[in-house]
Amino acid sequence: MKSMLFGRFDIKNEKNKEFSEDLLYSLSLKDRVIDRVIEAVPSLVRARTNAEKEPLIEEVSRDTGMTVNELGQITAVIRFFIGCFHGKAYEGDTTEAWAEDLTELGVLGEKQAKGFLSFIGKLRSKLSEPLKELSRENKAEIGILPVLSSMSSTVEIRGVFEERFELGADVSAYKPKLIDVTPMISVAISLDSGTPSAFTFQASPRNLKYLIGELQVAIKCAEALAEKTVVAAESD
Repeated sequence: MKSMLFGRFDIKNEKNKEFSEDLLYSLSLKDRVIDRVIEAVPSLVRARTNAEKEPLIEEVSRDTGMTVNELGQITAVIRFFIGCFHGKAYEGDTTEAWAEDLTELGVLGEKQAKGFLSFIGKLRSKLSEPLKELSRENKAEIGILPVLSSMSSTVEIRGVFEERFELGADVSAYKPKLIDVTPMISVAISLDSGTPSAFTFQASPRNLKYLIGELQVAIKCAEALAEKTVVAAESD
């Protein structure tokens, strides 16, 4: 093999058959379809939750006429090669060496090899810098403290009783009388590291509004700071 990549990654192995099929499918797509998917990759990478990703996926699916599964095939191939671009083990590899290896292995025909060169060339030219910039942003965000990785919440209704049962009182004499109900919100937060890396808390809607308000103020302050910093940098 002329490349380190395909010297290590046995694409002819049965367990890698799906990747080989995904690659051939990706190379069979029209240029405009490939370009649209590549255009969407930075936004898809930046999206951290399904709620952020799903509208992007639906938009690309609609623009290209691809199903979600078909879109998954080409994005899997893109992710694979992007990872190889930045892998130190493959720094000496060239796109041409990859194409020659895939042709020698019988994965690609002559026409497909030309399409592969064009495909990888587009990935290098259109995605290398945006993804490097995103990586720098992520590293800056991480700092030295744990980073939010996910959050979920549930809502429940709790009864308000006229009298609470006191521990040690006669259970048979206790007559609970429901006078009202009140909503409560339980929140679960997960972090990317730390001990503990997940915790939960509960709050009434009113108290949660206070927390949301504080966070919204923090976001406004951060945006003002970022704007001021950009203006200062441009004036320099």
